[in-house]
Amino acid sequence: MMNNLKELVQKGLGLTAANDGATLLKNGKEATRGFAVGGIHEVKLRYQQDTETLERSVLESLEDIQTIDCDAYGFWLDAETLYIDAVRIYQDVTEALAFAAKNDEIAIFCIHTQDEIRL
Repeated sequence: MMNNLKELVQKGLGLTAANDGATLLKNGKEATRGFAVGGIHEVKLRYQQDTETLERSVLESLEDIQTIDCDAYGFWLDAETLYIDAVRIYQDVTEALAFAAKNDEIAIFCIHTQDEIRL
């Protein structure tokens, strides 16, 4: 697990600003392969707020998620809302889709192609 969550906050917000989202492993590295699936724990934050408040809110969210049995932190931006999700990463698409269906998710995310796959 990454020792400095503040660095992870900075990295997650930076990648989200550049790409509308990111999937960061708990050790702080960017996920490069597999299928990310949420449905474990999700936080919604207002994205358009001052930087210090946003960073503090993201830090608190990551502190909560780090105790959850998951592989990574999923960040994505939808209009004015920043979502941070505890995600599991599967290498097999069938397993990912099954986990998503079990947790009433509407989609999974293919990390290596950067494509959303709707259920």
